[in-house]
Amino acid sequence: MTKSVCRDVASNVSKMPITNNFIISIYACRKDTNNKDYAMETKEIKGFKNLFQDGVKIVTDLVEETHKAFSEKTFNTIEQGLNDSEVLKTIKQTHDNITGKVYDSIREVNQTIDSVVDKVIENDTQSDEPLKK
Repeated sequence: MTKSVCRDVASNVSKMPITNNFIISIYACRKDTNNKDYAMETKEIKGFKNLFQDGVKIVTDLVEETHKAFSEKTFNTIEQGLNDSEVLKTIKQTHDNITGKVYDSIREVNQTIDSVVDKVIENDTQSDEPLKK
């Protein structure tokens, strides 16, 4: 990690989009022994990780609720013109099951990333070895 990249990360934290690469960049800067001015503490990295995880959860919940609201209106409109409500009920249940699994998968990936980052930080705090790429 170059000194200028670490300087950019440290000085632009509030302006950068929170992504996995962003968290990795912060972590790498912390481990950059040639750049002590911009090194970050473990608690700061955990804070950014938690911010990222919370953001993914909040956005996923928001998108799911919005999706449910739109699909409910769509199914209600279709129901008004459809004579067979059982067919519509089956279609709606299938739709809801599929979309529910998609959003659950996003949450599961988010939890897995959280666990992996926690383990990396935990292992790193027990060792003086810098993170290897």
